[in-house]
Parts: sequence; structure tokens; C-alpha cells
Amino acid sequence: MKKVLIRADSGRHIGSGHIMRCLTIAKLLKKLGAEVTFCCRNHIGHQSDVLRAFPLVMLPEPEEYTQEHGEYPHSHWLGCTEEKDAEQTIRELTRAGIKPDWVIVDHFSLGAIWEQKLTSETHARALVIDGLRDRPHECQLLIDPTLNKRSATPGEGQVLFGPWHIPLREEFTEINPKRRTELNKVFVCFGGVDKDDITGQVCDVLTKPSFRNKLEKVDVVVGSSYPHIERLSALCQQYSGYLNLEVQSTRISKLMADADLAIGAGGGISWERCAAALPALCWTIADNQTVPNEQLASLNAIIHLGKVSENLTHELESKMALLFAQPEMLSAMSASAKKVMLGWDKKNTWMTQILN
Repeated sequence: MKKVLIRADSGRHIGSGHIMRCLTIAKLLKKLGAEVTFCCRNHIGHQSDVLRAFPLVMLPEPEEYTQEHGEYPHSHWLGCTEEKDAEQTIRELTRAGIKPDWVIVDHFSLGAIWEQKLTSETHARALVIDGLRDRPHECQLLIDPTLNKRSATPGEGQVLFGPWHIPLREEFTEINPKRRTELNKVFVCFGGVDKDDITGQVCDVLTKPSFRNKLEKVDVVVGSSYPHIERLSALCQQYSGYLNLEVQSTRISKLMADADLAIGAGGGISWERCAAALPALCWTIADNQTVPNEQLASLNAIIHLGKVSENLTHELESKMALLFAQPEMLSAMSASAKKVMLGWDKKNTWMTQILN
């Protein structure tokens, strides 16, 4: 039985996207016969509770977050240097008697320094998931889950391009993507954490009478670490039957399949929306979402509203008015989104490759 270690983090400053896509990968690897262990750092607002089906090695809570910990744009996310993180990881693996055959790294703060130290000490091979490509790597396989095909650099090994190489949650294999023709139901999700509460701002707009008179319902999804849950719960209670709140939902695919429009951000959920042929109004809430959002907008799979600003209310109202007036735009976006992820469930063969 092959042993796989997954190094990924979540937290109020990171979000939950890395953990959630790695959880999907872990479930599929386990089904293929692998023994999977997660290694995460104890950041504030982490969502490691979603990993309860797998062994978990937890690294200590950081003492401080500073860019002096490294030279990468996201080095400050880690809470320590790459070298220290690698040393702590190796120490905890040794203590637990874990000897991985593969290490999967999904972390914008880790690069070649960490990968070299881990592989040299454990004799494991490394697989890196990285859509930014803003730092050197030392790995055997790199997955770039964007639509931006770039040349491999020294140390990256075999490079796989495209979002279809990251498996979606199994529930998405069961949906039948449909083309949308009118705007009645809305799906709102800005990730699992959404520390700036864009979710709440959007819901405030959608509860205006002008929208309640036109929309049938709005499904709102947040994660277990969403810090504004009391206010949002009260709002959804006030508009019960119209605003439907789900925390750490296990039926994202069904909610997307039922919706006519998504309102949210970029990240891994973008590809789930495409698999569901769901049009979207999309803001960029993290720098790493800019390029994928612009690419999807160029393909007419989403309407990209740029970075969130004080004009959010006006932007949302004007775009919603446009879609109400021109439902054919929904139909065109729906067809374009579907094309992006067509056949995704047959393209992520790398998992079988690393286990052979």
C-alpha cells in the first residue's frame, strides 16, 4: 500500500480552498488503495475538522506572520520559514512513524527549499499543486490547475496543465449540466472563510424588495470557520423561505444544479460552477484569483467584476438588472462554462500513475 502525505493549510488569512481540494484528492486516493495522512499548521480559523476521516499531523500555531520568513509573495502565510516548517514536519512524521512514498504539496508559501528537505529526509517523491508558479520547485510532478499554459522550469518535473487535473467532489459526477434560460434562483458562496463578509454584503442587496419580487430563492453557503455567522443567520432567519443558509454544505452540486446564477469569488469553486454549467457574477477576493477569473471571463463563462470595492452594491444591482432583461446572456454563459470542464472526470489519471 502506497503512503501519501498531503501538506496543506487553511485559516482565516488563507481560506479553505487548498484543504477542500486536497480532501477530494485524499478521498479518491484512499479509494484507489492509498494510505493518506494530512499535515497542517494550527492557524487561527483553520478547518482541519473536515479532515477527520484521515490521520492528521498538526504543526504548532505560529508566533507571528511576517514577510521576513521568505522571499515568495505568500511567505507570510506560513508563520515561519520553509526550513523550520520542513524540520517540524519531519520531526512529527518521525514521531508518528510515517514514511510517505509521495508528498503532495498544496501551499503558496512552500517551494523548492521545503520540497528538497522533505524528499531528501524521507526519500519520498513530491507532487506540487501550484497555479501561481511564482517560486521555484523541486518535484517529480507539478499540476498547474489554471487555463494558462506555461513552460516548465528546471526542477518542476512533469507538468500537467488545466483545472480538469484536479478532481471535483464525487457528487459532481451525478449532476446533469443544463443550460439556464431564466433567472429565478441564485447560489451565493465566497468560500469557506470569507473574513471580509462579502457574503453578507451580497445578501443585504438581494434582500431588497426589488430582488425579492423577482427571485424565487437564494441559497447561501459558508464554511464552519466563517466569522460572521451570527449576523448572517439572523438575516436568513428574517427572510426564511427566501434566504436559505447552509454551513459546511455536503450538497454543493445539488445547490448549483438548482441555481440559475452563482454569485461568488474565484478559486476551486470556479471549476465546480463550470462543471455544473452555472453562469456566475464573480469578484476577485485574492490575488491568485485574478488570472483565472480573467480567463473565464474571456471565455464568456463568467462576468468578472474585478476586486471588491465600495461599489459592490451598484455593480451587483446593475449586472442583475442586465441578466433579468437579457436572459439569453445566461444561456450563453451556461454553454461556455460547460465547455471548460467537459469530460473532467476522465482526465485526472495522475492518481493512478503515482500509485503504480
